[in-house]
Amino acid sequence: RETLTRDQMVLEMIMLRLRTLEGLDLKKFQALFHLSFEDRFKDILTRLQDASLGKFQGHRFVLTLDGKIRLNSIVAAFAEKIF
Repeated sequence: RETLTRDQMVLEMIMLRLRTLEGLDLKKFQALFHLSFEDRFKDILTRLQDASLGKFQGHRFVLTLDGKIRLNSIVAAFAEKIF
């Protein structure tokens, strides 16, 4: 059984949730990790929004269709920021 570090769990949640239609729940992320997704990843989120690859919908961040097509590179950007 593998034990994930906190950083690995953060990346895992980002990777799994961004691929869904519902996206990443900002409140749940905050509750689980005691970390503001918007503050921690502000630069990435700004770039994604500016490129029309992602957007905020209520208390969620979701990728657009173009964003989902580029999911691997987007997850890589989050990984670089985390690690």
